[in-house]
Amino acid sequence: MVDRANKTGLSAKQERFINVYYETGHVTNAALVAGYSPRNAVKIGSATLRHPLVQKRLTELRDKESQDVINAVRERVLPVRERMEILTTIARTPSDNTPTHRERISAMAEINKMDHTYEPTPVAYSQTVNIYVQDKETEALLPLVKERAGKLIEGTIGFKDDKEL
Repeated sequence: MVDRANKTGLSAKQERFINVYYETGHVTNAALVAGYSPRNAVKIGSATLRHPLVQKRLTELRDKESQDVINAVRERVLPVRERMEILTTIARTPSDNTPTHRERISAMAEINKMDHTYEPTPVAYSQTVNIYVQDKETEALLPLVKERAGKLIEGTIGFKDDKEL
């Protein structure tokens, strides 16, 4: 049987290989399902996967799938502006109408989250502490104090975690 190339320049076997590989991610299985010899499936599958037209087709399939996902999300999710308008309407509705006081506060909280109104800003602390010691025994503890202080500042340990001091 002669395997004629289609308009993409790929043979029917290559198209079957691409479809199975795209679904499973398994080269050998794709080669077998496409109709290549079981004895050479690994070798032919690897060679087929490296073929420029096969790579191009796989990229097209991935791009189409990505675009389909993006379009599906756009259809299901309200745009930010529309969500803001709905929440603002709820927040501004007088308390004697439908939304409860709790719903109005909840709507305002959501608006604040969307605007990042109350997100904490990280604060960098830089402070030098001088420790004066009187004896050798206390001086021997300074490296431990310095290490633990560094960990406390980094946040890798808390005060309750530090049992050695």
